[in-house]
Amino acid sequence: MGGPTVGILIRKKIDTRAHAVIENHIREVSSEVEDRNFWIEGRPFSHSFGEEYAGMLDELRGIDSKLGWHPADFIGLSAFCKDQKDHDLLGRLAMETGDFVSGVIDYGDKISHYTSDTDILKHEGVFEFDGTSFLTLPAFRKWLPHPDFRMVK
Repeated sequence: MGGPTVGILIRKKIDTRAHAVIENHIREVSSEVEDRNFWIEGRPFSHSFGEEYAGMLDELRGIDSKLGWHPADFIGLSAFCKDQKDHDLLGRLAMETGDFVSGVIDYGDKISHYTSDTDILKHEGVFEFDGTSFLTLPAFRKWLPHPDFRMVK
């Protein structure tokens, strides 16, 4: 994988209906789907459901003080290329997927490494936990069209 990645934290285990909604959306926005891989505007992406490794969500012990809940599940999205277009498409897909499951964006790094704009950094929906920035959907909506916008590679 050579491009950016993003995670979405979910309040409860992803159920069959939510899984189907996300899979259907991916099929709708993609020109081709092959198992977990898909192509949007000719660019390759991938998705996964569940922890990236055993105990991943347990490592977020204490994040519930920021979220008001402990993550029960995780969706991972990644791009295989790294042009700005790939970052933009991945961001849009993360936003849409987050909307389906009322998720919180696990940015994968400190957003302060990508922007110094205090409107983003001080947004009430942006917080850090264990060296990583997390963004609520309203905060991510504000970040997505920003001139500094990048996902984490």
